[in-house]
Amino acid sequence: MPVTQQLRSSMDGLRDSFISALGENLESLVLYGSSVRNDFSKASSDVNLLIVLRHNTAAAQRSIAQVIRDSGMNVSPVVLASNGLQRSMQAFALKFSDIARRDELLYGTDPFSDFEVATARRQFLLEQGLRNSWMRLGNAYILNTEQPERYLRTLRSAVPRIFADLAELLRLEGAEIPDERRLQAPLLARELGIEQALLDMLIALREGKDNSADIHELHRQVLEVLQGAIDYMDGRWKL
Repeated sequence: MPVTQQLRSSMDGLRDSFISALGENLESLVLYGSSVRNDFSKASSDVNLLIVLRHNTAAAQRSIAQVIRDSGMNVSPVVLASNGLQRSMQAFALKFSDIARRDELLYGTDPFSDFEVATARRQFLLEQGLRNSWMRLGNAYILNTEQPERYLRTLRSAVPRIFADLAELLRLEGAEIPDERRLQAPLLARELGIEQALLDMLIALREGKDNSADIHELHRQVLEVLQGAIDYMDGRWKL
């Protein structure tokens, strides 16, 4: 899907700056995330870029940093070398599967042209991701029960992964799931028995619209969702 019109001229300029700064070292430039999902928010969204270099050196990374500083945009880059690219993508297969589902190639060769992930790997990485979210949020809650804003910052950063993993769980069961969180929410609620209000609250938290939640009840509900997903997998798949 194309970049929203509001971002088009900015992205064209950013692409040209990367081409100028990196020259022949730039192999691919891919835009992904909220910019191509049509849920980009100036207040809370980064511009997500996958940058593939022929040589991923410290000097090249300094050039990338300078381009980002000069752009004045909130750019979140993932920078990889073309040598070993497929192994890197397999090591983080769910993340790159998310990118590949909705991306826009801004420059160069398509890094996803031969990208495939075996079902067993997807299952393993999904369970790893859900268990990691459970442990990470549990740690944040234990350390910040008296500092709710710090806990909410951790939860806010975890929302994209939680939605992506829950959607992946249903995709592995054969369901067709959209990429936009607001479209995912009713499907996740129906198929996994999650309260729609909780999903809406997490979306609002991610968008910076609601910081007033009672973290104790919110944390209880989030852990219940994650544990339910883990139990669902445990009853169906073998590690």
